[in-house]
Amino acid sequence: MNRKIILYIESNTDGTVGGSHFSLLFLIEGLNKAIYEPIVAFYQDNHLIPQYEVAGCRVIMMKKSKPLNIFKIFRQLKIIARYSLPNYVIVKSFRMVQKTVNYFLTFILPSFRCFTVLKREKVDIVHLNNTLLRPQEWILASLLTKAIVVAHERGINNSFPKQPCFWARFLKAIICISDAVKNNLLRHGFPERQLHRIYNGLDPNKFAVCRNKEAVLKELGIANGAPVIGIVGNIKEWKGQETVIHAMKYVRTDFPNVRCLIVGGVSKSDMYYLERLKNIVKSENLEDSVIFTGPRKDVADLVNCLSVLIHASIEPEPFGRTLLEGMALKKPIISTRIGAPLEIVIDGNTGILVEPRSPEKMATAIMKILSDHNLAEDMGRAGYERLLREFNLRKNVELTEYLYVSILS
Repeated sequence: MNRKIILYIESNTDGTVGGSHFSLLFLIEGLNKAIYEPIVAFYQDNHLIPQYEVAGCRVIMMKKSKPLNIFKIFRQLKIIARYSLPNYVIVKSFRMVQKTVNYFLTFILPSFRCFTVLKREKVDIVHLNNTLLRPQEWILASLLTKAIVVAHERGINNSFPKQPCFWARFLKAIICISDAVKNNLLRHGFPERQLHRIYNGLDPNKFAVCRNKEAVLKELGIANGAPVIGIVGNIKEWKGQETVIHAMKYVRTDFPNVRCLIVGGVSKSDMYYLERLKNIVKSENLEDSVIFTGPRKDVADLVNCLSVLIHASIEPEPFGRTLLEGMALKKPIISTRIGAPLEIVIDGNTGILVEPRSPEKMATAIMKILSDHNLAEDMGRAGYERLLREFNLRKNVELTEYLYVSILS
């Protein structure tokens, strides 16, 4: 039997490696290679590519087309000032030219490149890994080659522009990573028959601790036995790291030796937020208590050091893979009660849910767990059992493969 060729499109280009990369990697590792041949197209290099290749996946690199800014060029050459016509006439004319040129550069030309890849690789299914909003050129190319297109929706968007919605009509299926994502799409008018909720999954064995806790704490400059809380994820304003830092000043009154790890990389566009966080740490005299680790490959080793894992999003969280990582290592969870964490964390059983943007309530929850070792252990154990039951990787892979079979038939 000829294997079905699936081309996965990972379109992230902000320089960070996040949940979409890991979710796709784990899916490909579990995919039945006797039936499916996976290929992944990246638009940016990343440190996980060797692991994709080890998983039996071919990798191709795509080039992202950049729009042309005619006005920037004209300002540099001072061309507009040379004409006698009113500037607004010239601006309006060139705005139309720029729009036409950029439509060709950012859609038509990339669509041709995508068409070439699909024909060369004889692709059966194109799987957009990030969102139904992009890249739309793969949908057009798939229509021309008669490949089937599915899309993962990993975000909760407040609005959907007309053009992406037009192309989304040609998607055979949209995989929603939570009910929060699915319900948001339903509210925006997407047909339910197109939507399939498949939770992200995690195999605890793949989130394994490599170094002992004492060695990691020593590297971080933390005394053995000190309580450690932490938040894991790329540094972005909506992720709520600021709330955790403000909570620390309350926690430290009862637990003077508490330490907080802020684990994650930052894109250029989010550097302003990192600087704000560091300024808050300095102004609150928390420099000895809050540690910015930057991006780490040994996330499991860091999570293993935590007494409590925190998820602090201030906007609806589409899923929250770090919650599963904490559950895999039997850590009690504190999360804001917004978005998909409501589907993952059972309040009072596997963790504690608090209101977003509420440092005082978060601090109260942290201190409750830090002061009750038995409660922390019970929550960690319950979270691990829930992970195995509801969010195991095998279930994620099987449901995705079942979807592939149904759309191919």
